Amino acid sequence: MTLTPQQLGELEENERWLSRQPTPLPSGELLGRIRMRVQLEARAQSLGSHEAPRGAAWGALAAAALILLSAGLLWHAERSYVPGTPALRGPVAAASDDPFERFAVTAEALVNEDAELEDMKEEVSSLASGWAGAGDASLDRLLSDMDRLEYDAEQSEGL
Repeated sequence: MTLTPQQLGELEENERWLSRQPTPLPSGELLGRIRMRVQLEARAQSLGSHEAPRGAAWGALAAAALILLSAGLLWHAERSYVPGTPALRGPVAAASDDPFERFAVTAEALVNEDAELEDMKEEVSSLASGWAGAGDASLDRLLSDMDRLEYDAEQSEGL
């Protein structure tokens, strides 16, 4: 933004006038109310801090429960493991060594076994096909509008 010499002069004059004005200060009553509120909040915060040890005790108890749960899961997994059995069974075992193909085969088997997932798959497929058609129509309309605008621009340049 470029200012004219007249505007610069007015700006400097306004700045000089503003620098001569006294800085407003809050009243003593307002400062007293602010101090009182700060002290009340500080007391409320300090009273709430006595609850921290109980919270820490619950946190330690929760951590111990999680450790016991993890140890129980590991113990159960060790007991149910039978050496010499293939880790992959069913359609996954027949898949190649490609992890993406194994994932796709496993996901397809899971969807085929679960009726709710099958319903969700059908719903997502129908939504996707509906959106794809709507997107194609919008894209075609946009391209035709762009062609028309380009043609109009070429015609106006030729005049």
